[in-house]
Amino acid sequence: MAVRSFLLWLWIFQTTFALPSRPHHTPQRLIIDTDLLNFVDDPLALGLANIFQSHNEIQILGIVSSISSRYAPPAIDAINTFYKHPSIPLAIQKPVDNSTIDPNYPEYPEYLTGLTHRFDQDINDGSNTTDPVSLYRKLLACAPDASVKIAVIGFHDNLYHLLRSRPDAISPLSGRALVKQKVAELIVGGTPSGMSFNFVEHPVEYAMYTLTRWPGLLTFFPDTIGDRVFMGARLTGERDPETNPVAYAFATNIGIGENHESWDVVAMYYVVRGLGDVYKFSKTRGEVYFFPNGSAAWNDSSPSRLQRVVDLKVSNVTLAKKIESILLWEP
Repeated sequence: MAVRSFLLWLWIFQTTFALPSRPHHTPQRLIIDTDLLNFVDDPLALGLANIFQSHNEIQILGIVSSISSRYAPPAIDAINTFYKHPSIPLAIQKPVDNSTIDPNYPEYPEYLTGLTHRFDQDINDGSNTTDPVSLYRKLLACAPDASVKIAVIGFHDNLYHLLRSRPDAISPLSGRALVKQKVAELIVGGTPSGMSFNFVEHPVEYAMYTLTRWPGLLTFFPDTIGDRVFMGARLTGERDPETNPVAYAFATNIGIGENHESWDVVAMYYVVRGLGDVYKFSKTRGEVYFFPNGSAAWNDSSPSRLQRVVDLKVSNVTLAKKIESILLWEP
C-alpha cells in the first residue's frame, strides 16, 4: 500500500511539475545576452532557460552580459550552478566599473550580491570572464550553419560590436558574415514602435545599428506582453528562497507572495517553444525604422521582410500559470 501511494505521488509530481524528456530531440543551440542587474525578470528568464536545458529542449552555448557590474557573472553562474550547468561560458564588458549602469539605479542590488555570496558559484568577479565579442565569435565559429538562436533580453552593446568585428584568429569571417552564416534567428526583447527601454537606455546608436543592419531573421518580443503577464507569488510561496536562487532573487527584489511584470521570462518561453498554442505573429513581416531620438516605427512595406513581431494568443493569466508551473521545477 505504501509503495502504491508513493508511485501515485510520483506520477502526480511528474505530470504537474516535470517537463517531458526528449531523448531523441536535438536541442536548439542558444546564446543569451542579458542585462541582469536591477530587474527580476532576467533571473526568471535564466532560470527558465536552465530548466529547458535540463529537459533537453535547448543547449545554452553561452551567456553574455551587456552591463559592467562585477556581480552579474557570479550571479548568473549561481543560477546555472543550481540547475547543474556550472560550465556554461560567461562574458561581460570590461572593465567591470559600472560604466554602463544607469546612475539612477543601485550600484549593486541586494539580490545580485546575495546570489553571489549566498549560493554556489565559482566566477566570484566579472573580471574573471572573457570578452563578449570574443565569446560570441568562438561560439558561432564552432556551430553548424544556421543552427544558433540569440536571445537579447537586455541592451545591444555586444551585438553592435559583434557585427562590426573584423576577421581574426577565431574566424576568417567578419562579424556580420559570421552572424549571417551561423544564426538562425535573433529574438529581441523590445517593441518596434515608440520608445523601448532596451533600445534607448544605453547609447541608442547600438540598438539602431544592430536592429536595422541585422542580416537575418529577427523577431521582436514586445514589452507590452510582459506588461500584462504577472507572476512570482507561486514561486516564492512554493519554493524556498534560501535554497532556490531564482526564488531568492524574486523574494529579495520584489517580495514573498508578490507578483510582478515578466518581460524577459515570457520572451524566453517563445525563444525555446516558439509560438506553440500561446503566441502568434501580430504583424506582417517588415522592418523596424528608427527616428534620431531612438523612437521606433514599423515599416511593413520593407522589401527585406525578414523581421516580425510576436503577440499573445491566450490570456495573460493562462500564460503566467503555464510559465510559473515550469519555474517550480528543481533539479
